[in-house]
Amino acid sequence: MDFFDALTAHVQWKRRLSSSAFTPAPGLCLGLVASAEECELGQWLAGEGSKFACLPEFASLLASHARFHQAASDIMSKAGFGQPATHDIDPLAECDFIEASNEIARARVAMLKKMLVAQ
Repeated sequence: MDFFDALTAHVQWKRRLSSSAFTPAPGLCLGLVASAEECELGQWLAGEGSKFACLPEFASLLASHARFHQAASDIMSKAGFGQPATHDIDPLAECDFIEASNEIARARVAMLKKMLVAQ
């Protein structure tokens, strides 16, 4: 899987999670959501993308991605206990999930620039 496929899959996964902020979505277990290594982007970061590990942009993407998964697992925990997490997925809200999502967006742009220069 290349970087673009991993990012596309992560965006789709984020949408699926957002739709489950009210009740847990089938197939999304808390352990999977909490793991930054299980999703396609996490697998790319640990695999093919690791060749960029020396770049500060890579470290930023790695940290943002881990923060995103922690925030996502917090949302799933709330939904599992019947607590709607609408504020946690509101794009205008200041919360960990949205902030981490925005950090990933900035980091991926920075990574793309570095990757294009490296080619």
